[in-house]
Amino acid sequence: MPTHNPSVPETLEGWSVLHQMFRLRWDLLRGLSADDRAAIAREAATALTAPGGAGTTAFVQLLGHKGDLMLSHFRPTFEELSAVQLALGRCHLSDLLDPTTSYVSIVELGMYEMTAKIHQQLAAKGLATGTSEFDQAFDEEMARQRSRVASRLFLDAGPEVERTASPAISELLARRARLLADLDELKRKQSFMPADDYARELERLLVDIARLSRDIRQS
Repeated sequence: MPTHNPSVPETLEGWSVLHQMFRLRWDLLRGLSADDRAAIAREAATALTAPGGAGTTAFVQLLGHKGDLMLSHFRPTFEELSAVQLALGRCHLSDLLDPTTSYVSIVELGMYEMTAKIHQQLAAKGLATGTSEFDQAFDEEMARQRSRVASRLFLDAGPEVERTASPAISELLARRARLLADLDELKRKQSFMPADDYARELERLLVDIARLSRDIRQS
């Protein structure tokens, strides 16, 4: 059976993301001195810094009754997400947070039209589907595509963490968080949706997320 099928879109994966939602323990927070709050913030900033700069953690204010704060951890692997989850649990900050919910997602880009195009290009070169030569050439082309879209798979959220004090930035981050949640919900519904409807809605969400990320970087 061929490894690559022109009817099955290939996907490229980027950040693994852990989204943690919390309610703040306002009763405990109000009892802390300014120095204590600063010390807790410094400890958390150190603990949540990704090793080697490979990833970031974004603090996002939540609207509504489901929580006050969301932490979105962007890391290359699930193992590193596990590590940052444990690191947060060891911080004094965790004493001020009551978990409400959480979920894990992966930044993913569907190569819908590109998959068929790559098959056509390789067929034009005389490579037969299912051969080792075809698979090698296909994987090499996918590696080139990954490099081309790396900025979309691994959005640089680092500077945003330092700017979340701005209400405008916080609103943009919250809007992007909602879109990411919509994206995860869409993926869960994929098997129940017509393929064209899914592809159209996926493209809309990815474009909106990319535009918001651009606006955040430029703010």
